[in-house]
Amino acid sequence: MITFTHMRSIPLFYDEWCGLLGIDDTLSIYAEEIYEDTWAARYKLSFDGRLIERVDEDHGQNPNYVRLEPPPGAAAPQAARATADLNFGGGRWHGDLEAERVRELARPLSLADLQCLVDAGLQSQDMLPYILGIVHSYVISEAEVQPNQFVVCRRLRIAYRLSLPRTDHSGELENYDSAEFALAQTFDPARPDRPLAETWLRPNRLGIALNWPMDVIARDGYLFVADSAYRQGRGPSRIHIFRTSP
Repeated sequence: MITFTHMRSIPLFYDEWCGLLGIDDTLSIYAEEIYEDTWAARYKLSFDGRLIERVDEDHGQNPNYVRLEPPPGAAAPQAARATADLNFGGGRWHGDLEAERVRELARPLSLADLQCLVDAGLQSQDMLPYILGIVHSYVISEAEVQPNQFVVCRRLRIAYRLSLPRTDHSGELENYDSAEFALAQTFDPARPDRPLAETWLRPNRLGIALNWPMDVIARDGYLFVADSAYRQGRGPSRIHIFRTSP
């Protein structure tokens, strides 16, 4: 089992979206934030958390903004390749259970998986009998932390049955809805079907709780995670650094 030792968390400047651009050979961190769904800010940060360089569109008021780019050879975030088995979806996120064949298509969650949702504060115990399963999964970023062992940032959508059916704006029946959240987890390509309860990187594995992990990069025995403050209600976003070992 991979061990993660939390080294530090580096606060950024906004409380919306953040991502990693690269990690260079000195372990300097290149990161980006998108705020108000429009404006961008980019940073170069030292491994110990010092701000080296910052460029910011400043709500469109900076006419001299020039994108800060990582140098050649920097490790960059990777889209799902080895972990592509985790990607699935395509169905509607709300509607009629029978018409959408949700019970047939949703990927079920074990009792241990459901308890993970409760422990993470994502669902209440009372909601568990209504949960139907995972209807959408998308790997945002993957990183190989040991040979053939990966950490991924993953976005999930879980469908649940409504206790009281309703109709949408066009009068169509809706008796299920879904909720989205993000997580970081381990992934072994030789065991792609391991349940969330075994793979979810919760605070007992990382030493800290993640809010909305967006990007992950592994380099030189360290794992870097961009953790967005999206939906948190308090900021700022952060870059977390962990030392990894077998």
